[in-house]
Amino acid sequence: MKEVNEIIAAMKVAASHAESNFRNKLELLEAEQYGITGRRDLALHTYDTAIASAQKANFIHEQGLACEKAGFYCKRMKYNEKSLSYFNQARECYEKWGSTVKVEFIQKELGKLM
Repeated sequence: MKEVNEIIAAMKVAASHAESNFRNKLELLEAEQYGITGRRDLALHTYDTAIASAQKANFIHEQGLACEKAGFYCKRMKYNEKSLSYFNQARECYEKWGSTVKVEFIQKELGKLM
């Protein structure tokens, strides 16, 4: 956990200098950390803020990644409806981005949940 905290600290510095480039990345790292440490409500909230930050910065591929990670988190927590929603959002982002590989990957995950 020490290394994770160091990485998050470094990302906070980066975000303070170039918020639009690094805010969503920082929030995604924090969401993952909250998920690992069992802070479920905070994890979900922070995934949502990472998604919104990536969207605001027009980083469609990073928005897709945040949605994908949130989908996997919800899948692990057995929040199937939320997981489906996040995976559908990820698929839409990856379609807009033009990544057929990621779209196919997300489609497989969606198939496992249905």
